[in-house]
Amino acid sequence: MRTSTKLYVGAVAAIVAITTGIVLNSSGTAEFPDGSPEAAVQAYVGAVLDEDFEAADHWLTDEARKRCDETYFDSRDVQRVRIVDARVQQDAATVEIEVTYQNSGDPFASEYSSTDRFRLSGSATDWLIDEVPWVFCEGR
Repeated sequence: MRTSTKLYVGAVAAIVAITTGIVLNSSGTAEFPDGSPEAAVQAYVGAVLDEDFEAADHWLTDEARKRCDETYFDSRDVQRVRIVDARVQQDAATVEIEVTYQNSGDPFASEYSSTDRFRLSGSATDWLIDEVPWVFCEGR
């Protein structure tokens, strides 16, 4: 093998290794600052998906809790949740999420995604959820 070919193969191998490392390291759970609206939504969604409704209630206002008590929740189809955007205006915040689903009854079903929003109220370090997307209203 010629030297230029060896250099080319080595460069391609290095690029593949670096790219693989970046992809593997970027697929973990995002971390948000404590006290941020994103952290509140992430903690709430995590609690609901774990069916820890007592922990989920901690993140809801009284009104949101009343509305969610009447809704049925089934997390089997939720594959992944990603926070897309967050906007804060003084004592109000909106956190946009993308939820990816897969039909749990069909192993050949394709995934589909939808976006929705949480609305929160609070301050710079303490946020509660006022409005919850229907899919994350925990059922009892």
